[in-house]
Amino acid sequence: ASGIAAGGLKPMDSIAERFGSIDILVNVAGGSARTKCREFKDQEMDVIEAVLKMNLFSAICCTRAVVNRMVAAKWGKIIFIGSSVGVGGLPYCAEYAASKGGMLAYMKNVASRVASRGATCNSLSPGGVKTALNQHILDNPQLYEEVLNETMLHAWAEPEEIAEWAYFLTVINQSMTAQDLLIDNGEAAKFNFVW
Repeated sequence: ASGIAAGGLKPMDSIAERFGSIDILVNVAGGSARTKCREFKDQEMDVIEAVLKMNLFSAICCTRAVVNRMVAAKWGKIIFIGSSVGVGGLPYCAEYAASKGGMLAYMKNVASRVASRGATCNSLSPGGVKTALNQHILDNPQLYEEVLNETMLHAWAEPEEIAEWAYFLTVINQSMTAQDLLIDNGEAAKFNFVW
C-alpha cells in the first residue's frame, strides 16, 4: 500500500503498459496480529495501524490505482477477499475485524460508483480455510474438531475453492455487483437452539 501511495500510479502504469490493460483486480493481501490483541488495553497503536494498512489501506490504494482505467474502458472486475470476521466480528483482533469490515463497506461504495460504467465490484468473505496461516489449528486434532463443530457442514474450505469463487466473480459473473459472498460452511448461521 505504501509503495502505491508513495509512487502514485507508477506500479499500475507499468503493469498496464506491459499487458495492455488492467481488466481484473483481486485485492487479496491480508493478515492479523492475533497474538498481540486479545485485550483492548493490550492493543498497541502501531499494531493496529499495521493491520489496517495491510488489509484496508492497501486495497483502497490498489483500487484507486486501477478504477479509472476500468471506467474509461467501460469494463472491469474488482473483488476484495475479506473475512467472515469482517461480517460477524470476533472476540479478539478488533483491528482485523475493523479492517475487513471496512473493506466490505468500501467494496459497496466502489460498486455503486462503477456500475453505471460497466464494471462490477464484489467480495468474498471466507471463514476457516486450510492454509499455512491456520496450520496450528489443522495440526491440533482436538482444536480442529472443536472448530469444525462450529460449522454446519463440519468442514473448512480448501484454498482452491476460494480461488474458484474468485474466478467466478471475475471471469464468469456479468450480473452481480455490490455483493459479499460468505463462504464459511454455515458457521455464521449455526446456533444451538434450546427451548
